[in-house]
Amino acid sequence: MANCAFFLSPLLIVCLQAGCLESPYAPAPTVSACGTEEVPCALSCASSCAAVALNLSTACMMTLEGTLTPSRTACDFADGSLADFSPPLPAEGGDLSRRSWSLGLRRQDKPCLTVRSEAFPWDGGPSPSQTTVEGPSGSIVQEVWGDTADAGTRDLGPGAARRVRLRCPDGKYYAGAGDQLCSGCDGRCVPLVSLRVVRLSTALEFRLEGGGQVTPLFTCAP
Repeated sequence: MANCAFFLSPLLIVCLQAGCLESPYAPAPTVSACGTEEVPCALSCASSCAAVALNLSTACMMTLEGTLTPSRTACDFADGSLADFSPPLPAEGGDLSRRSWSLGLRRQDKPCLTVRSEAFPWDGGPSPSQTTVEGPSGSIVQEVWGDTADAGTRDLGPGAARRVRLRCPDGKYYAGAGDQLCSGCDGRCVPLVSLRVVRLSTALEFRLEGGGQVTPLFTCAP
Protein backbone atom coordinates (compact mmCIF):
# COMPACT_ATOMS: atom_id res chain seq x y z
CA MET A 1 0.00 0.00 0.00
CA ALA A 2 1.32 3.41 -0.89
CA ASN A 3 2.07 5.79 1.95
CA CYS A 4 -0.74 8.39 1.99
CA ALA A 5 1.70 11.12 3.05
CA PHE A 6 3.03 11.18 -0.51
CA PHE A 7 -0.39 12.44 -1.69
CA LEU A 8 -0.49 15.50 0.59
CA SER A 9 0.01 18.77 -1.18
CA PRO A 10 2.99 20.92 -0.16
CA LEU A 11 0.61 23.63 1.11
CA LEU A 12 -1.26 21.19 3.35
CA ILE A 13 2.00 19.81 4.72
CA VAL A 14 3.14 23.33 5.66
CA CYS A 15 -0.23 24.05 7.26
CA LEU A 16 -0.11 20.87 9.36
CA GLN A 17 3.42 21.67 10.50
CA ALA A 18 2.32 25.18 11.54
CA GLY A 19 -0.72 23.86 13.42
CA CYS A 20 -3.10 26.12 11.58
CA LEU A 21 -5.89 23.54 11.25
CA GLU A 22 -8.38 23.96 14.10
CA SER A 23 -9.14 20.84 16.07
CA PRO A 24 -12.75 19.64 15.81
CA TYR A 25 -12.69 19.46 19.61
CA ALA A 26 -11.63 23.08 20.15
CA PRO A 27 -13.86 24.85 22.74
CA ALA A 28 -16.40 27.33 21.42
CA PRO A 29 -15.59 31.00 22.01
CA THR A 30 -17.02 32.25 25.28
CA VAL A 31 -19.42 35.21 25.40
CA SER A 32 -19.69 37.18 28.64
CA ALA A 33 -23.28 37.45 29.81
CA CYS A 34 -24.42 40.97 30.62
CA GLY A 35 -26.32 42.01 33.71
CA THR A 36 -23.56 42.47 36.24
CA GLU A 37 -22.58 45.79 37.77
CA GLU A 38 -19.36 45.70 35.75
CA VAL A 39 -21.05 44.58 32.50
CA PRO A 40 -24.64 45.92 32.53
CA CYS A 41 -27.10 45.04 29.80
CA ALA A 42 -28.13 47.73 27.31
CA LEU A 43 -31.05 49.75 28.64
CA SER A 44 -34.12 50.06 26.45
CA CYS A 45 -37.84 50.66 26.83
CA ALA A 46 -38.36 46.90 26.91
CA SER A 47 -35.80 46.33 29.67
CA SER A 48 -36.79 49.23 31.94
CA CYS A 49 -38.12 48.13 35.32
CA ALA A 50 -39.97 51.36 36.10
CA ALA A 51 -43.30 49.59 35.67
CA VAL A 52 -42.06 46.79 37.93
CA ALA A 53 -41.30 49.31 40.68
CA LEU A 54 -44.79 50.76 40.49
CA ASN A 55 -46.32 47.30 40.57
CA LEU A 56 -44.26 46.46 43.66
CA SER A 57 -45.74 49.44 45.46
CA THR A 58 -49.43 48.77 44.76
CA ALA A 59 -49.66 46.20 47.58
CA CYS A 60 -48.80 48.95 50.06
CA MET A 61 -51.17 51.70 48.91
CA MET A 62 -53.14 53.39 51.69
CA THR A 63 -56.85 53.69 50.88
CA LEU A 64 -57.56 55.90 53.90
CA GLU A 65 -56.47 59.49 54.38
CA GLY A 66 -53.88 59.99 57.08
CA THR A 67 -53.35 62.85 59.53
CA LEU A 68 -50.06 64.70 59.78
CA THR A 69 -48.40 64.39 63.19
CA PRO A 70 -47.33 67.51 65.15
CA SER A 71 -43.68 66.80 64.27
CA ARG A 72 -44.65 66.89 60.57
CA THR A 73 -42.58 63.74 59.96
CA ALA A 74 -45.35 61.11 59.76
CA CYS A 75 -48.98 60.42 58.88
CA ASP A 76 -51.20 58.33 61.14
CA PHE A 77 -54.07 56.25 59.74
CA ALA A 78 -57.24 55.08 61.48
CA ASP A 79 -56.43 51.40 60.79
CA GLY A 80 -53.10 51.69 62.63
CA SER A 81 -50.97 52.09 59.51
CA LEU A 82 -48.19 54.66 59.47
CA ALA A 83 -46.25 56.61 56.87
CA ASP A 84 -43.06 58.20 58.14
CA PHE A 85 -40.82 60.47 56.13
CA SER A 86 -37.91 62.84 56.37
CA PRO A 87 -37.14 65.67 56.16
CA PRO A 88 -40.24 67.11 57.88
CA LEU A 89 -42.92 68.74 55.76
CA PRO A 90 -42.40 72.50 55.71
CA ALA A 91 -45.17 74.68 57.10
CA GLU A 92 -45.03 76.87 53.99
CA GLY A 93 -45.79 75.95 50.40
CA GLY A 94 -43.29 75.09 47.71
CA ASP A 95 -42.46 72.30 45.28
CA LEU A 96 -42.05 69.23 47.50
CA SER A 97 -40.99 67.05 44.57
CA ARG A 98 -37.66 68.83 44.18
CA ARG A 99 -36.12 67.54 47.38
CA SER A 100 -34.74 64.33 48.82
CA TRP A 101 -37.06 61.95 50.64
CA SER A 102 -36.81 58.86 52.81
CA LEU A 103 -40.29 57.38 52.99
CA GLY A 104 -41.52 54.28 54.81
CA LEU A 105 -44.98 52.71 54.88
CA ARG A 106 -45.99 50.33 57.67
CA ARG A 107 -49.12 48.17 57.65
CA GLN A 108 -50.17 45.93 60.56
CA ASP A 109 -47.06 47.17 62.35
CA LYS A 110 -44.78 45.67 59.69
CA PRO A 111 -42.64 47.43 57.06
CA CYS A 112 -44.38 47.32 53.68
CA LEU A 113 -42.63 49.79 51.39
CA THR A 114 -39.50 51.94 51.52
CA VAL A 115 -38.78 54.70 49.02
CA ARG A 116 -35.58 56.73 49.04
CA SER A 117 -35.55 59.45 46.45
CA GLU A 118 -32.97 62.12 45.73
CA ALA A 119 -33.84 65.20 43.73
CA PHE A 120 -33.02 64.92 40.05
CA PRO A 121 -29.60 66.55 39.40
CA TRP A 122 -30.98 69.69 37.75
CA ASP A 123 -27.55 71.34 37.96
CA GLY A 124 -25.84 68.45 36.18
CA GLY A 125 -23.53 67.51 39.05
CA PRO A 126 -21.06 64.61 38.72
CA SER A 127 -23.00 62.40 41.13
CA PRO A 128 -26.27 60.74 40.10
CA SER A 129 -29.60 61.15 41.79
CA GLN A 130 -30.69 57.80 43.16
CA THR A 131 -34.18 56.41 43.68
CA THR A 132 -34.64 53.14 45.56
CA VAL A 133 -37.96 51.33 45.87
CA GLU A 134 -38.13 48.30 48.18
CA GLY A 135 -41.42 46.40 48.28
CA PRO A 136 -42.74 43.02 49.39
CA SER A 137 -41.51 41.31 46.21
CA GLY A 138 -38.14 42.94 45.59
CA SER A 139 -36.43 46.23 44.97
CA ILE A 140 -35.02 48.46 42.25
CA VAL A 141 -32.24 51.02 42.29
CA GLN A 142 -32.30 53.81 39.71
CA GLU A 143 -29.42 56.22 39.12
CA VAL A 144 -29.81 59.24 36.83
CA TRP A 145 -27.19 61.69 35.63
CA GLY A 146 -28.27 65.05 34.25
CA ASP A 147 -26.68 67.86 32.26
CA THR A 148 -26.16 71.54 32.96
CA ALA A 149 -27.91 72.29 29.66
CA ASP A 150 -31.10 70.93 31.17
CA ALA A 151 -30.94 72.82 34.46
CA GLY A 152 -34.44 73.85 35.46
CA THR A 153 -36.17 71.16 33.41
CA ARG A 154 -39.32 70.14 35.29
CA ASP A 155 -39.90 66.61 34.03
CA LEU A 156 -37.74 63.63 33.18
CA GLY A 157 -38.65 64.01 29.53
CA PRO A 158 -36.59 63.57 26.36
CA GLY A 159 -33.09 64.93 26.82
CA ALA A 160 -33.44 65.61 30.55
CA ALA A 161 -31.45 62.49 31.50
CA ARG A 162 -27.99 61.97 30.00
CA ARG A 163 -27.18 58.63 31.58
CA VAL A 164 -29.23 56.03 33.48
CA ARG A 165 -28.33 52.87 35.36
CA LEU A 166 -30.89 50.47 36.84
CA ARG A 167 -30.73 47.44 39.08
CA CYS A 168 -33.98 45.53 38.62
CA PRO A 169 -35.68 43.10 41.03
CA ASP A 170 -34.11 40.15 39.20
CA GLY A 171 -30.70 41.49 40.27
CA LYS A 172 -29.61 42.43 36.75
CA TYR A 173 -28.05 45.79 35.94
CA TYR A 174 -29.00 47.86 32.90
CA ALA A 175 -27.38 51.05 31.63
CA GLY A 176 -27.82 53.51 28.79
CA ALA A 177 -26.79 57.00 27.78
CA GLY A 178 -27.58 59.71 25.26
CA ASP A 179 -29.68 58.68 22.28
CA GLN A 180 -29.93 55.10 23.59
CA LEU A 181 -32.45 56.30 26.17
CA CYS A 182 -34.96 57.32 23.50
CA SER A 183 -34.36 54.90 20.61
CA GLY A 184 -37.22 52.56 19.80
CA CYS A 185 -39.55 54.20 22.30
CA ASP A 186 -42.14 55.58 19.86
CA GLY A 187 -41.12 59.19 20.38
CA ARG A 188 -40.69 58.82 24.15
CA CYS A 189 -37.73 57.87 26.32
CA VAL A 190 -36.94 55.13 28.81
CA PRO A 191 -39.47 55.54 31.66
CA LEU A 192 -37.97 56.58 34.98
CA VAL A 193 -39.44 56.37 38.47
CA SER A 194 -39.92 59.55 40.48
CA LEU A 195 -41.55 60.35 43.82
CA ARG A 196 -44.01 63.23 43.52
CA VAL A 197 -45.88 65.14 46.20
CA VAL A 198 -49.06 66.77 44.87
CA ARG A 199 -51.05 69.38 46.75
CA LEU A 200 -54.74 68.53 46.64
CA SER A 201 -57.48 70.82 47.94
CA THR A 202 -57.40 69.44 51.50
CA ALA A 203 -54.42 67.07 51.58
CA LEU A 204 -51.05 66.13 50.16
CA GLU A 205 -50.78 63.08 47.93
CA PHE A 206 -47.54 61.09 47.81
CA ARG A 207 -47.26 59.12 44.58
CA LEU A 208 -44.81 57.16 42.44
CA GLU A 209 -44.80 57.99 38.75
CA GLY A 210 -43.06 56.40 35.81
CA GLY A 211 -43.71 55.81 32.12
CA GLY A 212 -47.20 57.27 32.23
CA GLN A 213 -48.20 55.13 35.22
CA VAL A 214 -49.17 56.60 38.58
CA THR A 215 -49.39 54.82 41.92
CA PRO A 216 -50.89 57.00 44.71
CA LEU A 217 -49.21 55.74 47.89
CA PHE A 218 -51.13 57.76 50.48
CA THR A 219 -52.77 61.11 51.20
CA CYS A 220 -52.04 63.13 54.30
CA ALA A 221 -54.14 65.99 55.70
CA PRO A 222 -52.10 68.78 57.35
